Amino acid sequence: MREEKSPIRDNEMDNQEIDLLELAQKLWVERRLIFKWCAIGAVAALIIAFSIPKEYTTTIKLAPEVNDAKGGAGSLGSLAVDPTPFIPTSTPTSWLLCHLQQACSKCL
Repeated sequence: MREEKSPIRDNEMDNQEIDLLELAQKLWVERRLIFKWCAIGAVAALIIAFSIPKEYTTTIKLAPEVNDAKGGAGSLGSLAVDPTPFIPTSTPTSWLLCHLQQACSKCL
């Protein structure tokens, strides 16, 4: 069965208002409890943040210096041969480099 809404009840719902002053007074009365829970949350967050171990990883690839008889650019000429040692290796970057190397090898 469905309950029919009476016009009186609808009118009561329309007349309900939120008294902001009353709401502010209730919050002011409970301010110590609110501040206590905020402090507990902040302390818990700090404990969790500082208890997680710091973990750093890094990789580096060094390009050997090539002494060419061509001269001109000196050691900068070896950088033009293979730029991959200076690009960070992450999944998207590795994928892109792989496809670029395949495309360049097809051109040669």
